[in-house]
Amino acid sequence: MQDNAIHNKHDQRPHDALLDGLAGALPAGSVHNHPHGGMFVWARLPEGWDATTLLPRALKHDVAYVPRAPFFSAEPDRATVRLSFSAHSPEEIHHRLTRPKTAHAPVPSPGGSVPRPPSSVGTEERSPLNHVNRC
Repeated sequence: MQDNAIHNKHDQRPHDALLDGLAGALPAGSVHNHPHGGMFVWARLPEGWDATTLLPRALKHDVAYVPRAPFFSAEPDRATVRLSFSAHSPEEIHHRLTRPKTAHAPVPSPGGSVPRPPSSVGTEERSPLNHVNRC
């Protein structure tokens, strides 16, 4: 009989692997949705962070995502990202989620100031972050 209390990352689906490790991988103060299907998880980095500016640094650590800013028809939310779980195995996802946090050290926004973690993020209505999990 298998012990259901034991969690084996090798038995996970990619969707579950990403959701299980995301809170520990994103900067403190980030939020993300918890989809029940599909191919992506949407996340918002803390206020003042710029996902487009951060991307080259993340890529150096073999971590990729799609910044959402170019897809806004109005004022973009530069802190939002789309993360895919459909093209990678749970093992690959777990490995990338445990990369050094230097991949997302604070990066100045276009205004030039270094972002600080927000005391709260109150802009959930601007994003598809339904069923938001705070990190």
